[in-house]
Amino acid sequence: MLLRATTAVASAPPSPNVLLPHCQETCDGLSIPYPFGIDDGCFKEGFEVACEVVNGSATPTAFFGGVGVKDISLLDDRARLLKNISWECYNSTGGLVGYHSQLNLSGLRVHPQWNPL
Repeated sequence: MLLRATTAVASAPPSPNVLLPHCQETCDGLSIPYPFGIDDGCFKEGFEVACEVVNGSATPTAFFGGVGVKDISLLDDRARLLKNISWECYNSTGGLVGYHSQLNLSGLRVHPQWNPL
């Protein structure tokens, strides 16, 4: 099961001096607007996005814990992330034999419009 978590991001208009020549603006077609950024000196503290090359394709990786980034919208004050947050396993008779749930929402908001079950 793959669920999307939506986080609120600080709405800050891009500063003209932020778009430096050495700043990478996209990762695999995903726009990375300031305050997010990839290269040193191109992001606000805590908003670093890693852009890793996996099997020849750039894969956006979120600014915390290696969580995949779906999109970033400063206009909507949100970043959509991709993260497995739980699973359940059942035996042939339908009995629950295992489960795992890991979702720490401290500092995050999950929006019902973007996270239907």
